[in-house]
Amino acid sequence: MKVKLFRILGIIVVCMLIMSVFSGCGVDKAANKVATNYYELLKSGDFTKTLDLCSDKMFEETSKDEFLDILNGIKEKLGSLQTYEQVSWKINKTAGSWGNGTYVTFEYEVTYSKPASSTETLTLFKSVTDDEYQIIGYYINSKDLIK
Repeated sequence: MKVKLFRILGIIVVCMLIMSVFSGCGVDKAANKVATNYYELLKSGDFTKTLDLCSDKMFEETSKDEFLDILNGIKEKLGSLQTYEQVSWKINKTAGSWGNGTYVTFEYEVTYSKPASSTETLTLFKSVTDDEYQIIGYYINSKDLIK
C-alpha cells in the first residue's frame, strides 16, 4: 500500500514538474500582439502607423522615410498584403548590444495580391526597463521581389 502511494505521489510530482517547465514555453502574448498589430497595419495599407511600433534604434541605419519607401516598394511589386500566418517563433532573454531584455523573433508566410508570396521575419525587443515590445527588425524574403 505504501509503495503504491509513493508511486502515485511520484507520478504527481513528475507531472507538476513537467507542467511548470512547459508553462513558460508559449509565445509572449504582448509580443504577439505587437506583431499582429504590425501585419494588420500593413494589410490596411497604413504604413505610417507601423512606425509607432518600431524602436528608434531600428532607424539608425535606415531612416523612417526610407523604411516607408521600402514598404511602398513592396506593395508596388507584390501587391496588397492578403494573408499572413505565423509559422515559427523564438524567444531569447539575454544581455546584448541593445541591452538586457527579451528578443522575440517571428517568422511568417505571407501572401500578396499580385499573386506573390514571401517568408518574413519580424524581430521584437523589450528591455528590462521597458513596458512594451518594439520592432527592431523586419526582413522579407521573396523571389517575387526580383522578378
